[in-house]
Amino acid sequence: MKCMEEHIRELLSSARGILLDSSALLVLHSDEYRKLLPLILGKLKAYTTMLAVMEVLTFIYYSQRAGVQDNFLDVFSRLYELIPLTPKLIVKAAQLYADCLHHNYVPEVVDLMNVSAALEENLILVSASPPSYKVYERYGIAVISVQDLVSILDKI
Repeated sequence: MKCMEEHIRELLSSARGILLDSSALLVLHSDEYRKLLPLILGKLKAYTTMLAVMEVLTFIYYSQRAGVQDNFLDVFSRLYELIPLTPKLIVKAAQLYADCLHHNYVPEVVDLMNVSAALEENLILVSASPPSYKVYERYGIAVISVQDLVSILDKI
C-alpha cells in the first residue's frame, strides 16, 4: 500500500493536474463523495473534457427526465477547467485511434479523447473504472482510481 501511495504522489507531483472522466465526475458528485470535492479542488488543478461533461449531462437528463435545472454546465465550468475539442486534440485522438485500429481494438471515442487530452496537457487521468483505460497504457497514460486519489488526499 505504501508503494502505491508513493507512486500516486509522484505521478501527481510531476503532472499539471488531474483529468476527471465522466465516471469520476459522477462518483465525486455523488452524496458519498461530494463533501470531498472542496478538498480535492483545493489541492489539485482539475480538468475534464467537454465530451466527459456531455456524458454526465446525458446521464443526469436521462435519469431525472423532468424538472432538471439547466445550470449543470455552469457548475462544471466553475469547478473544472473544461478542455475543448481543439484541432490539436482532434489530431492526437485520430492518431491514437488509428494506432488502436492497427492493434485490432476499436476505442470508445470519449475514452480516447480523455486519453488524448491527458497526454497533451500532462494530466493524470482519474476514473472510477481504471481498467477501461488499460489498453491505452502503451501510449504513456497514467490512470488512477477515484478511491486511490481520495485515499492519499491527506498526504499531498
